[in-house]
Amino acid sequence: MASYALMAYLQFSPHHAEKIALWLTRQRNSFGGFSSTQDTVVALDALSQFAASVHSGDPAGLKINVIFNGTAGPSSVEFNVSEGESNTRFLLQSEPIPALPTTLHISTSGTGCALVQANVRYNKPARAYVRGEKPNFTLKIYTRLYQHDRNKCDYRTMLIKIKSRRGHTVSKGMGLLTLRMVTSWSPTPRSLAKLERLLPKIGIKKADYVEEEGVLHIYFDEFGKKAKRFSVDIVQSQDLRVPRPKTAEARVVEYYETGVTTFQKYRIKTTCGSKTKIPKKKKGNTATKATIQKASTVSANTSSNCPECITTLDIPANFRSAVCNASAVYKGLAGRTGLHSLKLGQDLRPKKKLFGLRLFASYQLPPGCSCPLLSPVGSPRKVFIVTSRKVSQKLLILDRNSIIMKISRKARDEIRAAKKTCPLQEKE
Repeated sequence: MASYALMAYLQFSPHHAEKIALWLTRQRNSFGGFSSTQDTVVALDALSQFAASVHSGDPAGLKINVIFNGTAGPSSVEFNVSEGESNTRFLLQSEPIPALPTTLHISTSGTGCALVQANVRYNKPARAYVRGEKPNFTLKIYTRLYQHDRNKCDYRTMLIKIKSRRGHTVSKGMGLLTLRMVTSWSPTPRSLAKLERLLPKIGIKKADYVEEEGVLHIYFDEFGKKAKRFSVDIVQSQDLRVPRPKTAEARVVEYYETGVTTFQKYRIKTTCGSKTKIPKKKKGNTATKATIQKASTVSANTSSNCPECITTLDIPANFRSAVCNASAVYKGLAGRTGLHSLKLGQDLRPKKKLFGLRLFASYQLPPGCSCPLLSPVGSPRKVFIVTSRKVSQKLLILDRNSIIMKISRKARDEIRAAKKTCPLQEKE
């Protein structure tokens, strides 16, 4: 609107155009554009006409001196706008601000015209609505168990609902939903293909997923009183998985009136590898949750003196207390072939970690005990060994107070937590 006003003033009242051009320039982002493609096209057209109207045709020879008065002390930089061999009239020249906060002092000398712009870019949370203010739209996002298989912990189904709020004018223009993905999650190809097939039925013009940015853009014909309801299946990348990812944001906006917008934050809990990874009860299955939780992950042994040998990624309930009462918590390789089947590289028990142990040792179990993680079958396995006895004469004696388990991030976090809740040994 300001751009069209500027072009009208340039045609009928040019002496009033300068203030509009300055205001319009202040709305630019750090890349020189504006809030949308349409805004950028119209604004650049208006500013180009304004530049042509103020051009004098005289040879340019202008020096711009910028002084930074910041916390790090004063500094300065000089820019030249000139013609001739070093023609810099149409060259973008920039200089990083040394420190913030700072004050800029700008002075010029010579003849010519230059646009000087200072940009500060930063992240901030989405604006919350003030009390009593309600957006034109309602946006609801629900994350549910995977609709095709409730026991798949690395899949989820997102339910999305959008509609115009009662009492507000129905939007007749195009709308846009920008759905940012939680870290490590992305839409499944099957779900995107299904969304493409449903486009005409739910009033969607286009769905576009930008993988590099982790953003799903969905364009709507319009938003009416009838709610738009659809679902998107998402999958978690195990390579990028984090235990407690930050919340993500979904935003709905009128495409040609960007001020009409609303947003909603959502989160997804990571359950793979955690205690909450419990199969959901199916019809006809009489097993209770208690029965499932008691399912043993310990290898079968015939003696009560046997150590715990945990072949899954589960963490035993007594793990933290076992770490507190242990003499050593070794991290290393088990199941090696040769005379010494254990290679222990680190002791996590002391407050100061003991790196570079490089202990090669054999192990001894009580009679009638066994542990698949220690047996030399297949390739060596990375393990944590919590033990009440340290390696002595290249022999590690394991008993009922010992725990052998696979290395996992969850187990490492539990060991770190033990350092805060129980007194650990100092480095010997």
